[in-house]
Amino acid sequence: MPIILIILILLGLSSPVWAMSVTFIAPGHEHEAYWVGVSEVMNKAAQDLGIEFKTLFAERDILREIELVKSVTRLTKSQQPDYLIIAGEKAILPEQLKLAEAAQIPVFLIANIPNAQQRLQIGYPRERFKYWLGSLTPQAEAAGYMTGQALIKAGLQAGLQDASGRLSLLALSGTRSTGSSVQRNRGLASALKDFPQVDLKQVVHADWRQDKAYVQTTHLLQRYPDVRLIWCANDQIALGAMQALKDANLQPGKDVLLSAINTSVEAMQALVEGRLSALAGGHYLSGAWALVVLYDYHHGVDFAITEGLEMDRSMFALFSPEQAQRFIKAPLGYALDFRRYTKHLNPQLLHYRFDFRPILEDGQ
Repeated sequence: MPIILIILILLGLSSPVWAMSVTFIAPGHEHEAYWVGVSEVMNKAAQDLGIEFKTLFAERDILREIELVKSVTRLTKSQQPDYLIIAGEKAILPEQLKLAEAAQIPVFLIANIPNAQQRLQIGYPRERFKYWLGSLTPQAEAAGYMTGQALIKAGLQAGLQDASGRLSLLALSGTRSTGSSVQRNRGLASALKDFPQVDLKQVVHADWRQDKAYVQTTHLLQRYPDVRLIWCANDQIALGAMQALKDANLQPGKDVLLSAINTSVEAMQALVEGRLSALAGGHYLSGAWALVVLYDYHHGVDFAITEGLEMDRSMFALFSPEQAQRFIKAPLGYALDFRRYTKHLNPQLLHYRFDFRPILEDGQ
């Protein structure tokens, strides 16, 4: 038996040789389309880059997000990952950073940026928390702006104004405190400034949930029967709002127009069928881009020098129905060779290219 093991080791068949190891703590459910998609593309990037990769799902439980960090820190040094990626949702980022710092596990933040209150507690990367390496976040405000603009333009084009030329809009937000949600709302507010004939009736927080959005929309339609536009912070919220419209004998995409953010098959299909009037996405690649950044850092190319410690990048694009149809057949990202995007393997790259628009337009 020992001789066989030695032969296997010499042949390199005993186990893969990984460049590094990364664990990602996803805030969503194990069956939640967005976070599953993020994890799947991260797996693809990890395979390209020779990274040992694992995702732990927190099932939308913020206490579990903290517990999952604890579980990683309790592993023996040989079992701990080289890097930990977290999303920093709601108010748990300081606690997660403290746990990782005590265990001396380098942490990288994606999806959200610290709010003002958190900033007082944690400062900036590599200051109070030396093992907090940095962050990469999509420009969520841009997503809110582009979907808001597209939704309002669609409403005007469809002639949904009332007799006085006004358009009424509802906003179904994500959460009150999550950075990504706050920024998307900010983007919508900017879009509304461009269209003074649009009246924002109310903003409610649906916690990214389809069931909650359904209940909220049901009540809001009774309160504001003149509403013709519903801006939604994600796809699940939009799906809940659509069901509420149907139950009220209103046709999504005709009687009331909706927008959404994210790239689930359901959202894409809704855009193709005209039930959604505006859809933006692309930020599901943010986790894969984070692996590219960490791969370079691990190989001595520190992103802080040329990109800054906290990277805020354009990762969104509006989908046309035709692009959505193609996306359903072949989701973008799974065919990418992520080695092409690393500075370590491509020294000629001066800056990272994480914009989703060229990928969407090329269809690769």
